Amino acid sequence: MKELVSYPGFPKSEFLLDIGGSQGIYSIALCQENNKLLARILEQDHVASLTSSFIWEYGMENRIDVRIGDIKDLKKSDTWKYDIVLISNLLYNYPTEKGDVLENISQILNPGGILVFNHRFYSLNCDVKPGSGVREIDRALNGFGLHLCHPEGFKEIFEELGFLNVYSKPYETASGHAILYIGTKEGELPEKALENPVELASKLGNRR
Repeated sequence: MKELVSYPGFPKSEFLLDIGGSQGIYSIALCQENNKLLARILEQDHVASLTSSFIWEYGMENRIDVRIGDIKDLKKSDTWKYDIVLISNLLYNYPTEKGDVLENISQILNPGGILVFNHRFYSLNCDVKPGSGVREIDRALNGFGLHLCHPEGFKEIFEELGFLNVYSKPYETASGHAILYIGTKEGELPEKALENPVELASKLGNRR
């Protein structure tokens, strides 16, 4: 996530929502990079207790909390507005609804906030070149089917939702091709009413 850490706006960010954050590794690392940052991880019921245990293991329980919620109904899961929303390898469940899901995410992001989307794809153009079929099948199986097709449309979706300076970076993983997208929602980050991280953590309602 070095691209996010060096991205304009990250040093001013104070509230992060990590959707489907699993063990919370991204949230932990980003909070370590930004001392003002508080994070909330949105997870499924059967994962949340494991996520919380990792947060406590890293001593981040005063800056990161875990909530149970659904990516398709974020407004019911959470009433907060965030400076950064991170979603990683989760949209495989919604292959035909990715535009709607990203629009829902946009609605809980502050003006000037940063949307970070990181996902694996079957191949950069969803085509399999001669001689590479077995390798692609192996990658798909090792990746537990958490891949998407047709990455070429994601930048356009970001821009249609009003995101500016959309940055994309393809890279390789052991489980296949992946692309990182980062965009800034139009506007300026609002001034925060509270400046003390302890007060902010208390307001977030951290709990194990």
